[in-house]
Amino acid sequence: MSCRRIQSLLPRYSVDGLKARDRARVAAHLTGCAACRAELDALAQAAALVERLPAPEPPDTLWAGVAAATVQRRAARVGWWVPAMAVLSLMLLAVGGWLLVSRPLLGPGGATARAYAAEFRAFAAAAPAAQPADVERQRADAEARAGIRWMAPGWLPADAAPAAYRAAACPCGCGGRTIQAVYRDGRHAFFIAQKVEDAAGHACGTDGACAPDADGCAGCRVDGTPVITRALADRVLVVVGDLHPDVLRRVAASIAF
Repeated sequence: MSCRRIQSLLPRYSVDGLKARDRARVAAHLTGCAACRAELDALAQAAALVERLPAPEPPDTLWAGVAAATVQRRAARVGWWVPAMAVLSLMLLAVGGWLLVSRPLLGPGGATARAYAAEFRAFAAAAPAAQPADVERQRADAEARAGIRWMAPGWLPADAAPAAYRAAACPCGCGGRTIQAVYRDGRHAFFIAQKVEDAAGHACGTDGACAPDADGCAGCRVDGTPVITRALADRVLVVVGDLHPDVLRRVAASIAF
């Protein structure tokens, strides 16, 4: 596909609105096209700005107006229970609509999500601003210490690169082992942790505190910071960062065997 065609599909791609074949074609194009990746990042940033707009409030007279208009129209030819049910249905639809507009994109996170959000902030503050020359040695050392192989993401935002790797215990205190990495793109930072379950089978980030998404990921928001989790065959991914949740989901979804 041409860049012009790909960019016309990016709005639907960013909200998972494409058919599987078209989505795969767009994803394949993005891996080799910096211009289209930059366009996708711009869409994500615009969505983030919209997300921060205050939610509108319905006028105080909304429900009274709906009820009065419905009752006046129906009262002359139907029993009292029909307009009452119509009013109730309209009110439920209206309330549902307002909830969809005003609710946050993701629900609040639990203790595990908060632990990983704090880990991201601390590690990002300590990581260098630019990619160091020994970053691959850091990765190999982290793999040796954690006893697992790092699985690199197949897709990254434009200009994003690893700034630091380390092996660390799971921040929730479950005893699991993690490899953690901080990525930077010059303006933003995000964090990927890959965790192996402990002997008791504890899977961090999948304890029900995060609502599932259609692509298999789950997401929480901790003090405005998105925390995305994804379970693989032998590990759990946790992706945290200063980017739009859809961008972080795409990074998580690109990590696979």
